[in-house]
Amino acid sequence: MKVDSDPHLGEVHTRKQLLRANWLRLLWSIREEDLQDLQGTDLVLYLKFLKYMSYYFLLIMSLTLVFLVPIYVTGTASQEYKTSDFTALTAINVTDTTERLWAPFILVVSVSLLGFYLVHCY
Repeated sequence: MKVDSDPHLGEVHTRKQLLRANWLRLLWSIREEDLQDLQGTDLVLYLKFLKYMSYYFLLIMSLTLVFLVPIYVTGTASQEYKTSDFTALTAINVTDTTERLWAPFILVVSVSLLGFYLVHCY
């Protein structure tokens, strides 16, 4: 009933162990060097890409929740544009004459520059 007895992983895993969420422990405990030896550089680069993109999108989500959602929710647009409760979370809820409309622009530019920097560094 052996599933994996690779010397790089250091232990033998049965199918039952892998199905009991032990694969999460394996996922976080395996080193990049072991993955490179087992599967090659392509897999390591792809997993690094996924890791950094998850950090990047977590940053975008947190900045949006902290800065944009309060600006949109407290907006005072006319009732003709409000078709549902969800429109309170969009830029249509902010009037045209307010300086609040600069916030999404500044956030997009700053997050884009941060993304370019991260791509350049990593």
